[in-house]
Amino acid sequence: MEYTATNLKADKFTFPVLELLSDDMDQVAAEVGHKVDQAPAFFHNAPIVIDLKALPGDIAVEFAVLVGLLRSFGLNPVGVRGGSAAHAESAMTMELAVLPEERRTIARTTTRPEPEPEVEEARDDARAPAPVNRVHLRPVRSGQKLAAPGGDLILIASASAGSELIAAGNVHVYGALRGRALAGVGGDERCRIFCRRLEAELVSIAGHYRVSEDIDESLRGRAVQIYLDAEKLMISPLDDS
Repeated sequence: MEYTATNLKADKFTFPVLELLSDDMDQVAAEVGHKVDQAPAFFHNAPIVIDLKALPGDIAVEFAVLVGLLRSFGLNPVGVRGGSAAHAESAMTMELAVLPEERRTIARTTTRPEPEPEVEEARDDARAPAPVNRVHLRPVRSGQKLAAPGGDLILIASASAGSELIAAGNVHVYGALRGRALAGVGGDERCRIFCRRLEAELVSIAGHYRVSEDIDESLRGRAVQIYLDAEKLMISPLDDS
């Protein structure tokens, strides 16, 4: 009798869908946070699909930011549907699946395929190396350094004072951030830092930093995102309603 370890088959799942109507990530964060607060048990670790069909194709989506903030609320973004070819390309860089809007879209694609050059370009993109993210489940102690040299650093706990978090990509802290956090250490100014409670000694994006004394007291203890805007380090709350 032949031994098998897996059975790959098609199935049907129902995922929550986030319909994106704007590229204003601050507003998105506020609205998603409010929804999650209403039913935290339902949304905890829930896979979610991002629907872009209502968003104009010429509006760029900051998928790194969007994915980071969704994860900061305990959601697990798995794919996108709708949107433009540029949206699909950007989504794939964050390892999001590009899903058909409905079954008949697949049928049309089968009978009327895309021109060969476009198909080949999409295949090339699919073979591009994906970022190597690092997920750490335990608290980071004082004096401990945690690094993700090939992608995002995701800490599902808190970082103590005197600790250091370093990532080539984004830094996500699902607990308190009390030590030092450095994102985009290779110079990528698009990277961000997300945390559920800001108590950091130092935060840095692509070499632009701010120490504890320079952080607005009204932001301390809050869920925030940290990013660059015209080479200026910005800290914005994620828990406004």
